[in-house]
Amino acid sequence: MIRKTKYLLCFTVVELLSCSCCIGAPKILGLDVVDANPLSEATKLLSEQLECVITYESPPFVYQRELNPIYPGANLFVPNKKMISFDYESTKSNGEVINELIDTYQKKHNVKEFSVSKSEDIFHIIPVHYKDFAGNFVSFKSILDTKISLSIQNQSLWDAFNNISNDLSKRNSKYDIKIGSVPKKALKSIFTTIEIHEKPAREILNHIINILNLHCSNPQFLGLDKYFTWQLMFGTASINYNKQIYYISIQNVKTQKPISMKMLIMSSRPMADAAKVLEKRFLTVIAYEDPPYACPCDLLGNEKGKSIAGGIIKFEWNLRDSAYDTLSALIANRIVPRPNLNVFALKRQNETYYIYPEKYNNEEGDLEPYQSMMNQEISFQAQSINGLDFLRQFCSEISLKVNKMIEIDPLTKEITNKLKQHQFSEIIIEEQPTWIALTQVLHKIEKDISWQLHYDPMTKQFKLSLHEVGF
Repeated sequence: MIRKTKYLLCFTVVELLSCSCCIGAPKILGLDVVDANPLSEATKLLSEQLECVITYESPPFVYQRELNPIYPGANLFVPNKKMISFDYESTKSNGEVINELIDTYQKKHNVKEFSVSKSEDIFHIIPVHYKDFAGNFVSFKSILDTKISLSIQNQSLWDAFNNISNDLSKRNSKYDIKIGSVPKKALKSIFTTIEIHEKPAREILNHIINILNLHCSNPQFLGLDKYFTWQLMFGTASINYNKQIYYISIQNVKTQKPISMKMLIMSSRPMADAAKVLEKRFLTVIAYEDPPYACPCDLLGNEKGKSIAGGIIKFEWNLRDSAYDTLSALIANRIVPRPNLNVFALKRQNETYYIYPEKYNNEEGDLEPYQSMMNQEISFQAQSINGLDFLRQFCSEISLKVNKMIEIDPLTKEITNKLKQHQFSEIIIEEQPTWIALTQVLHKIEKDISWQLHYDPMTKQFKLSLHEVGF
C-alpha cells in the first residue's frame, strides 16, 4: 500500500487460459479490483501483466458525500470503495489495453476524470477533472505538471527523491507533498549526477525511475527480480482541508506474469469481501456471516466510535478448480497479521454456498467455539406477503430464535423495489437451516440476490445486508 492509512483493498488478478478447442485464439486476461482508489491498484496489476511501466496520479478527494471516516467519529476520511472488473485480449497493444481500462472505469462510475499519455516507454494515467466540495466536476491540473529543477552531484536517488518532494511543496502552497512507500535501500544504493532545469516534475520522476530500473535489470543488484513504477496518491482527507496532502511512492512490480488467479484483500471484513469477489467470478450466491467481534484487539476507535480492524487475505487458486474447492481452500487460508482472527467454515446447498464463523475471538483474545445464527433451524409461515415484509418478519423470527437483535441494513433502491414488487401467496418453512431458507426465498424473488450478516461493534447487534451477485 502506498497510503499512510490502510483502507479497503480488494483485488483479483485473473488469467483465463485458452481451452484446447480454442487453439490459436487470443488469451484473455483480466482483473477485479475493489478499493477506495481502484485505478491505483489496477495500474500496478496491468504493469505486471503487460510488463511495462504505468504511472498513476490521483485526483483530490474532497466531496464529503463520497468520503467515509476511518472509524465512526474520526476527523480523517477515506474515499468510498469502488470496483473495476476488466478483461482484455492479450493480442492488443499496451496502449489499447490501458485506454480500455480507463474507459471501463469511467463508464461504470459515470465520470471523466483521467486521460492517458505516453512518454518514451512509460504510460501515464493523469487526472484532468475532479469533484469539488459541492460535487461538481471541475478541471484539474495535476501537481506533476508543475515545473521544477533538480541538481545533484554524485548523490543518491534517495536525495533526488527528497529534493523533488520539497521543491513541489514549495511551489504549490495548497499541497504538502510527502514521500510514501519507496524502496529506500535501493534508492540509497544508487549514486548519480542529475542536472535538470524547469521541467515538469513528471519528467524528472521518469528519469529517476529509468535509472532505478536500469540498475535493477542487473540480476546482481540487490538480488531484485522486479522493476519499479511510481504513483502520486492523495492522502487521507482532514475535516477542514486546510492543506491537501499527497504521497509520492515507488511501487515494485514482479517481472513474472501471473499464471493463476491471485487475490489480495485488505479490509475490515476480508473474508466477506473475498466471498463477493468469488460470487462474481463463479456467478453464484456465496452467503456470509460475521462473528461477534468481542476482542478489543479486533477493533479500532474508542467508546465514541468503533470499527472492525480486519486483516489481510493472500490467496491463489487454479482456474479449473470448482467453486466448492476454491472456497474450501479460501477458508483454510490464514488472515494476517492475526492468524487467530476467527475461524470460518463452509456449507453448500446445490450451487449456493455459506461461509460462517466456527470459532471467534472472545474478549480475552482466545478462540472459542461459536454457534452461528444462520445455521440454526427455523420455522416460518406467512400468506399474501411481499418480499420486503417477508424480510422484516423473517429477521424478527431469527432475533427471537437466537435472542440477538438482527436488523435489515439499508437496501439499495433497486433491491427494495424487487422485494416490494414480488408477491408471495404463501411461504411455509418447516425446521430448515436459516441460511438455506433465506437463500431459497430470495432466489424466488431474484436469483442473483445474495446476503451477508454483519456485526456492528457499536450497537453489538447484527445487520442483514443484501446485494446483487457481482455487486
